[in-house]
Amino acid sequence: MGKNYRNELDLLPKIYEQARLCNCETIISFLNKYTNRAFLGIGSGGSFSVAKIFEYMCTISGRMCKSVTPLELGYYSSQLKRNVAVLFTAGGGNNDSKNAYKFISEQEMEGILTCCMRKNSPIKKLQRDNLHNYFFEYQMPVAKDGYLAVESIISSLTILANAFAGATNNPFFRITEDAGWLNGEMDLALLNRILSKESIVVLHGGITSPAAVDLESKFSETSLGNIQLVDFRNFAHGRHYWLSDRANSTGIIALVSTREKKLATQTLQIVPEEIPVLRLDVDDTTIMGLFEAFHYVFEIVYHAGIFRGIDPGKPKVSEFGKKMYHINYNLEKKNNNIILSAAERKNIAGMSIDLEECISQSKTNYNKLQNHVFRGIVFDYDGTLHNKEKSTATEREIYIKINEFLEAGIKIGIATGRGKSVRKELQKVINKSYWEQVVIAYYNGGCIGTLADESIPNKMEKEFPNEFAEIGKYVYKYFPDDVMVVDGLIEKNPYQLTIIKGTDGKYGDSFEMIKAFVQGVPTLKILESSHSIDIIPLTSSKNNIFLWKEWKDFEQNDFLRIGDAGHFGGNDYELLQTTYGVSVDYISNSPWFCWNYSKPGIRNLEATWYYLSEKLTIADNKVKWG
Repeated sequence: MGKNYRNELDLLPKIYEQARLCNCETIISFLNKYTNRAFLGIGSGGSFSVAKIFEYMCTISGRMCKSVTPLELGYYSSQLKRNVAVLFTAGGGNNDSKNAYKFISEQEMEGILTCCMRKNSPIKKLQRDNLHNYFFEYQMPVAKDGYLAVESIISSLTILANAFAGATNNPFFRITEDAGWLNGEMDLALLNRILSKESIVVLHGGITSPAAVDLESKFSETSLGNIQLVDFRNFAHGRHYWLSDRANSTGIIALVSTREKKLATQTLQIVPEEIPVLRLDVDDTTIMGLFEAFHYVFEIVYHAGIFRGIDPGKPKVSEFGKKMYHINYNLEKKNNNIILSAAERKNIAGMSIDLEECISQSKTNYNKLQNHVFRGIVFDYDGTLHNKEKSTATEREIYIKINEFLEAGIKIGIATGRGKSVRKELQKVINKSYWEQVVIAYYNGGCIGTLADESIPNKMEKEFPNEFAEIGKYVYKYFPDDVMVVDGLIEKNPYQLTIIKGTDGKYGDSFEMIKAFVQGVPTLKILESSHSIDIIPLTSSKNNIFLWKEWKDFEQNDFLRIGDAGHFGGNDYELLQTTYGVSVDYISNSPWFCWNYSKPGIRNLEATWYYLSEKLTIADNKVKWG
């Protein structure tokens, strides 16, 4: 198995050049969206080295990150919900990667990104269709990664460097056009002295740490030697005793970054002279130093193979090893009890009762849904019926079902934060014969009309609030680069002022300051989504849709309500503040309303489809939850 290792190293300039030109907008968008979240980088084997690379880049860019293996991932279940994960896989086919994805998907993490160095891999088929899930695939200019994953590591390192450069505008992450990082040399005679020893201590720190982890991995995976991995200061805490007791059988490889240069010099000067030390210095002022460190690692592995008389890229793997690799260790909880799942979601959301009481309340609320007959359904739009990023098969199926409801005489309402763009999009997917039956509350209930009425919303029929102008001035003065105002001052929209993040994604602190400013205006209120805040008059509410003139003979409880942002401050909070309001994503912490009764791991449009196709039935022009 495997490939000639030297040939793999000779292909690295080509690998680097193609990866350097790769479009990594998916990764950039993910990093920008979740700037203020904690990250988990997940990987096995060579992909764990990539997870270490990602952890280092997060640290440099001011993010918190922990790299874990799929097995370690299982011990972080209590931290997963509010944070984000990036899963790295070279081929997307091994059981550990696939099971890790299933697990983090079921845990409903705030954000999930899968990075695969192969197109149309098995893991692509597992991807969930929701607004939290991102998938990046890339085809390397080689048919298959080698046994020691040098191709996928360099491809991933290059792509991640470009992604962090795009997300942070930090010049540290800018990579060079050529592969000049391949030019590092080392004392081969000294290296061979070290390779002849029973044990090798690898000292590292900062930018060299991911490469050091990879060196230990490659030595173990090909039985090249025994490596002890330790950073320069942890080495001083007793680990030096190994040198005292085994001086004749130990060598040292020191991977030294600029920041640790003085410390490394002081440490290595004290090492007894009879112990061979190979020192390799790496510049840590740019990301190219990380490439340089990995180049040293790859070359050390190559020369260790020559010393041992083997090709590191073509090991003979034993049958027991193959069986061990293919063990299917599944992290999934496999909880298909929707009552329990709903209770666990509420428990994580912060409901102030224990899980057993939460389960009891979940069942009580569910029974109320089952025993109620609805005459209509009111939906949120973005994140519930529509995915702004892409059109999917799930969305198409949803509208087929909605047309069936309309044909049966079921009233349909859409309560959205958007304007006429929603009308244009809905007219493409709802049969024209039903347009008069569909009611739309635009701009979070600022104005209401039917899908057939193209005169609504009319921005000229209402005076533009002075408060909007003042807020616009404040934003433009203090946050000209971080955020931008749309669909408000530009079009003089009297119904709503929408403020979204700028292209660099730096909006966390800015948003909080803008929100604080707006909260001091007594005539306005704020609704928030993952990418924007909507500022609207106090009189606006998605619940205004129930005041529609043609619905005067209906009670509000005649309508099932479905949305995705039912948490406090979310733009569906008021809409879902009822026993008969269910969420497809974010929920409130109240025990009396806004539950999510979809299956674990199903969110957004998939959850909407689950409700429509599996939980709702039509009978006698009415809808029943079953």
